[in-house]
Amino acid sequence: ATNAIKTKVLDKLKASAEIEIETFHSFCADVLREEGRLIGIDPGFEILDPDDAKVVFHKYFGISPFYANRYVATIHTAKDFGIKIAQIKEYFKGLEEKLSDYCHDISKIDEYADNLDLELSTMHLSPSNTPEQKKKSRERKNEIKSFLDVYSEFTKYKEFIDSWEKYDKLKNDKKYQDYADLNFNVLMLFNKYGTKNFSMRYKYVIVDEFQDTNKIQFEIIEHLAAEHRNITIVGDPNQSVYGFRGAYREIFNNFMEAFKVNEKTDVFHLDKSYRSPNSVLKAAHKLITNNYEKAEECFLVQNTYNIEGNNITLIELKNSAEEARKIAEIVEQEIENGMPMHQICVL
Repeated sequence: ATNAIKTKVLDKLKASAEIEIETFHSFCADVLREEGRLIGIDPGFEILDPDDAKVVFHKYFGISPFYANRYVATIHTAKDFGIKIAQIKEYFKGLEEKLSDYCHDISKIDEYADNLDLELSTMHLSPSNTPEQKKKSRERKNEIKSFLDVYSEFTKYKEFIDSWEKYDKLKNDKKYQDYADLNFNVLMLFNKYGTKNFSMRYKYVIVDEFQDTNKIQFEIIEHLAAEHRNITIVGDPNQSVYGFRGAYREIFNNFMEAFKVNEKTDVFHLDKSYRSPNSVLKAAHKLITNNYEKAEECFLVQNTYNIEGNNITLIELKNSAEEARKIAEIVEQEIENGMPMHQICVL
């Protein structure tokens, strides 16, 4: 995808390949290969993509595929927000302190939990005929459930932290950097040694799909453009589809504050669409306006060539099999009406 964008941009500009067009991850990988040694990173590191990371958790640490997937996603999201394992451990310590109110010897907490679990499952066998007995039974049941809730969270975090530490050690031993490490470590490098080399090299910075940047990436941008302030961003807060990776809607406001953007002179609304007809754009606008506290802030986008397009058809079907059948039916109708098959695309 990056190479395709690069080819298109260079062709339009009739420019040389000196313009660098990269994803955040590839840019950060280049920075670490160049200066990562300053923070102890071997320049010959290999990149571990998310799917490979899941395999590592399953293969080396015996984590089930379900939890391997969750652990990788959680670690990546934590790093995208700048959260370190030490902060997770601090929360875990709080859970330990809560459990110590029930069992003073935390090393025996598993045995204690098993006994309480057994007590809870056999509580119905104990006599509870009188109102006083029923009250005591109810109070005891609530007490055990409260403990087991905290204990359940405690065991989840214990395994997660243990796996995270093993994962970090394995990456260090094998000279791996995962996607989250690339951004996280570049920010660490910039915070410690500054960005003079890079801000002088890249005197103009353009960020596309800005709504998908996360906290760490935003701070990297701040470092790169802080000195010359020659920065342009392009994005749409209504299209922040990577919220699970740490992207957040308020990042536009943060950018405007950080770079002292004048909303009247420095912000340009891209209100023309080359892709959709007005029928689609009007419907989308009516829907998306509901996301805004002030409806007037949601500006209407219109087709560049003022193409109205057909009315939108909404078809509600029972299941995916019916959906496939209906799509095939529509395609057959179009072919019968003379539409060449190579002009039909199903997304």
